[in-house]
Amino acid sequence: MNDIVENNPLVSILINNYNYGCFLGAAIESALSQTYQNIEIIVVDDGSTDNSREIIAHYGNCLIPILKENGGQASAFNTGFAASQGDIISFLDSDDEYLPGKISEVIKIFNKFPESNWFFHPYKQVNLINNKTFEPIPSLIEGEKDVRSSILKGKIPFSHPGILGICVRRSFLAQILPMPEGRGITMSDEYIKELAMGLGKGYYSNQILAIQKIHGNNLFTERKNRLTTQINIFVQTSYWIRKKYPEFIERTNRMYAMALLYYYQQGGLKYDSSAFADEYWSTSPLAEKIKITILFLYYCISHLIHSKISD
Repeated sequence: MNDIVENNPLVSILINNYNYGCFLGAAIESALSQTYQNIEIIVVDDGSTDNSREIIAHYGNCLIPILKENGGQASAFNTGFAASQGDIISFLDSDDEYLPGKISEVIKIFNKFPESNWFFHPYKQVNLINNKTFEPIPSLIEGEKDVRSSILKGKIPFSHPGILGICVRRSFLAQILPMPEGRGITMSDEYIKELAMGLGKGYYSNQILAIQKIHGNNLFTERKNRLTTQINIFVQTSYWIRKKYPEFIERTNRMYAMALLYYYQQGGLKYDSSAFADEYWSTSPLAEKIKITILFLYYCISHLIHSKISD
């Protein structure tokens, strides 16, 4: 048996919650039901006004409650991480659930691949509105991945999961958190995922280890104003990553150009992060502005071609 199993590492499950009282109990139960037992569960309630805090209180010493004023998803991540003690950090949105063997699988992989700093996995979606279930088809060979050189060139060789499918070694996550904060989900898990892949090796698993619920009130997935939300996320993520990690400028330029495409797709409507977008552009050297413009035109043409093919 290898060291990480013998040492029985503590795993911190960080549950962030905002007005999801109707789902929160199931999320907590899924964390408590893990086959791997050395865990701590930290529930960060980000200023809920529903019955969430009553539900949290019901679990008593089974979890660590953090009750704070509303500050957005990034604030909840920062607060939960600061309060955690685990060697491995696992994220769980309060409207989703883990399958029982998730943490055991994470421990097994981190043990087998000691140079892997992050663990990504897919999850199935359960639509509570139409009772349909979607299980993703594997599109990537499972195994250890090192995509740092690709990120430096601005590219991501595979799509990454949402925060539900991410676990990170604490020592590695400390390079990323605390992260800049913003209201709502303008600063989100996108920042964590991008930097995780850019800063270190990881492991991509094809095992479905969690359930994402689609219920009509998701903060991002299936959201009616998803395009505007995506603009805010891409603008602020590109802004802050370039500011803190300028070596990733090729990647942030692509994100910024994609945000411009979404902006024009939605008819140039006002969005919360316009000041960040203006500063990103105004502080970009001429050569970078040319690159961004070329990328934007490329994305526009690609979208137009794809739309015609779809028709």
